Amino acid sequence: MLLDTLRQLNDEQEGSVFRAPAPTEVYKIAVDREKLPFVPTVMSILAVIVWAAFMLIYILFWSSSYGWLQNFSILTLSLVVTGGLVGLMWVYWMHKRDQ
Repeated sequence: MLLDTLRQLNDEQEGSVFRAPAPTEVYKIAVDREKLPFVPTVMSILAVIVWAAFMLIYILFWSSSYGWLQNFSILTLSLVVTGGLVGLMWVYWMHKRDQ
């Protein structure tokens, strides 16, 4: 589509120096505000903040009684749980958007 438009503009100018069309000449972009991911974006940011706060509290107060392997496994498990919840939320939003 874009290539056809460029060829048509080039044919219209016949021998003159090629002028690239402005974006508004080629296509119009319409953004449907209802389909923007506002809620999943805010929830993703909040999930990262809550996860970081949990890790800070855990490191400062609870981690001293565990070994490095247990601390690493708690870090990994908390990342997996947070990532899974955020991922499920995005999958739900994508599914709901496509309906």
